[in-house]
Amino acid sequence: MKEKIGKIIRIILWIFIIVASIYIAYGIYRESRIRDYEEGDLIQLPENSITNEAETNEIANEAENNNVEENTQNTQTQATPTPKPSTSTPKPTSNTEEKLPNEIPTTYKGYTVSARLTISKINLDTYVFQNHSKAALDVGLTRYYGPNANEVGNYCIAGHNFLRKNMFGRLTELKKGDKFTLTDKKHGAVTYKIYDIYKVKPEQTEVLSQETNGKKEITLITCSDYTSRRIIVKAREEI
Repeated sequence: MKEKIGKIIRIILWIFIIVASIYIAYGIYRESRIRDYEEGDLIQLPENSITNEAETNEIANEAENNNVEENTQNTQTQATPTPKPSTSTPKPTSNTEEKLPNEIPTTYKGYTVSARLTISKINLDTYVFQNHSKAALDVGLTRYYGPNANEVGNYCIAGHNFLRKNMFGRLTELKKGDKFTLTDKKHGAVTYKIYDIYKVKPEQTEVLSQETNGKKEITLITCSDYTSRRIIVKAREEI
């Protein structure tokens, strides 16, 4: 009898160890995955796409050069000149929570800032970069397609589904009726209300449509189902 009980206990322990190992391995895999869009676009972009990676890099380099010039002017009286910062690709952000200043900066980590996205329900408060590229996605959210922030049309925001403070790892927690805010320098803070949430395949380009009947809309996009599908969160300006 004791041997039978001992055998059952060992089996239960082995099952627990296997389940725990799978859970831990999945967590490590999900957090370390930094190229889940490597094989293709989030959503296939139209040929006349206004998003261009070369333009992004050019703007980023220009922003870095401007920062160098400002630093040089501010340190002219110092004996040692200010060294030029590295132009290497910015590293992905860590899980450390960063409190953003009230004023929206022109650039952040070498990328031009389009707006600030705040979704209180999932504790997300971060910048959206003006131009989309794989390198920019490793740093934060990007404007994937559409008009500028808070303008008429469908402003599409892309982001990795990592469990980092400035990414879309908790996007699945949102529900219809939830609200969030997009703030930019021109229009200020605009509140949006979610009216639809669903999944699509990468070739379903209708989610990028700019036919919004003269209204301001936002589409949040991230990967799902091991990058085979995309989570789409649609929101419209609350008037």
